Amino acid sequence: MAREYFETQKERQMKLKKINAVLGLLIVLSLCGHAGTMGFSLWTGWYSFLLCKSLAKITISLLVLHVFCSLCLFFFVHDGAGLKYSKCNVSTILQRISALLILGLLHIHMKAYAHMATGTVLGTGQTACFCVTEIMFFASVLTHVAVSFSKGFITLGLTTSVKVISVIDRISYIICALTMIAVSGGMLSFFIGGLLR
Repeated sequence: MAREYFETQKERQMKLKKINAVLGLLIVLSLCGHAGTMGFSLWTGWYSFLLCKSLAKITISLLVLHVFCSLCLFFFVHDGAGLKYSKCNVSTILQRISALLILGLLHIHMKAYAHMATGTVLGTGQTACFCVTEIMFFASVLTHVAVSFSKGFITLGLTTSVKVISVIDRISYIICALTMIAVSGGMLSFFIGGLLR
């Protein structure tokens, strides 16, 4: 009876981990659309309110579900919560730190572009503050994606090959680094350009 109970518990935990992995991969997909349209908008000045806001709302909705599942896994299932586990896994530490930074900076990120809709002109201090916080936010998001992407494939049982995981990691690190350059450049161009107008 006890054995059956623990097996059922383990199955439920694995289901929750798989749901969370799917949510994580869906966020990456949604984020590609959000970052792609907003990055293009920042570089070119083109802006579609409906498209940009819809992609942002989809991303934030998935993020809320992902955070909820992650907290359940961490606090109730104690998945990877041990100090020994963390010491052995640098990517897990980066994953946790970047997640906390994302949550801490998300509100500021959402406020950073509000002046576009109102037509408010930002001062030099506000512009400098947003430039710093946005770079921190982008770095946190892309670090989280880079270190988490292959873990989603492992959790879903799509691969167990160390070689394949290494290739996925390498590709995700390169794409995230290039994305960081592109979105940071667009953001700086947008904010600094706003000061010079």
